[in-house]
Amino acid sequence: MDLKPRCLDSYVKSDDFSRNVYHWLDWIIMENRELSMCEKIKTRKYTHLKPLSVNTLKKHMLELETVVQTSIRPNLKERRWALQSLLGRKMVFILSPLSP
Repeated sequence: MDLKPRCLDSYVKSDDFSRNVYHWLDWIIMENRELSMCEKIKTRKYTHLKPLSVNTLKKHMLELETVVQTSIRPNLKERRWALQSLLGRKMVFILSPLSP
């Protein structure tokens, strides 16, 4: 796999399925696309990603949401608003490499 230096993918060790789910989620979320994009014939024709269903994407998005909530909950305890107020809203997480 030919990866750019300092790309998050080059630091994360995972199996092919997990990487495939990550790439679909990254593409769909960062480009603000509908989830059904992964099942469209044209999308599958012009991508190197392995086919994935909307149900699989939803399942992993919900699991990711749980992981993120668990990791940020301790930092939000002193805040006045509850984590529950974020449910159902689009959230974008941007990861950038650390400067050398």
